[in-house]
Amino acid sequence: MSLEHHIQEQRERFHILFDRLSDTQWSATAARLTKARIDNFNAAVDKEYKRLASIKGHGIRHIWYRVRGKLEEHLDEQEKTWLREFEQCKEEEQRLVVLQEEVQSGEQHLKECQNPYEEYIKTKKELAALLDRLFSGATPSYPDEDAMEQQLQNEKEHLVTIQNTIASSHMPLN
Repeated sequence: MSLEHHIQEQRERFHILFDRLSDTQWSATAARLTKARIDNFNAAVDKEYKRLASIKGHGIRHIWYRVRGKLEEHLDEQEKTWLREFEQCKEEEQRLVVLQEEVQSGEQHLKECQNPYEEYIKTKKELAALLDRLFSGATPSYPDEDAMEQQLQNEKEHLVTIQNTIASSHMPLN
């Protein structure tokens, strides 16, 4: 397999895996937020359940509501509230399961990306070394190219010198 083909193959593979990782990276944060919301819903459900149990139990409230004739109406309202919050809790738990699966999938993709990424870096270094070997040094076939490269290098050095001079002239004197 040629080096170019190998580089191209690894680059595409790396980009595919990296894109997958980017697409699922948000799920870790979303899973934590959903877990917190589930905990809040569970606390609300427990609170409502205790309230409902205290209303159904024998006590002053029970007698008061019975006397007033509103016990059944109040119980129905409390049960509806409790059921509504219980359903919300179950929905959040289902969302949490989905998000946890996405987190696991993202972590798996991250593991899959490690080796191709390392291979990509290695291949990139090999390519740079190959190109450096091919294009550095004298080129007898093109003598003008060597002269232009030397002139370019001289101009770069001259530019740096000018930039340093300008920068030092703008510095305030103490």
